[in-house]
Amino acid sequence: MKRDFDLKYQDETDRLDEFTQVFQLNKQEISKIDNIYKELSVFLEKNSDAKILTKINDISGFMNKSIEDLERITRDKASIEEIHLSESLAPLTLNVEKVFYII
Repeated sequence: MKRDFDLKYQDETDRLDEFTQVFQLNKQEISKIDNIYKELSVFLEKNSDAKILTKINDISGFMNKSIEDLERITRDKASIEEIHLSESLAPLTLNVEKVFYII
């Protein structure tokens, strides 16, 4: 019984850790996109139209990639509904080790 509980607990921990890793990666990616947009904004404010036009392909490529990345992240956020504890891991089973110790 204890082994079954340990296996269920470990499975739930692993599953939730996977979600946490995905969200951390998304957070880092959003932060990178935000920083690059800030740098782009400064570049656009400080440089002449001619210099901006010479870099327009790079700017356009970055913006398209950023949009694709943000769309992917948005699709990943739809999986938030999947984040929950398994019903088989009921609160009464959380102290199984203590119960076995008492018995």
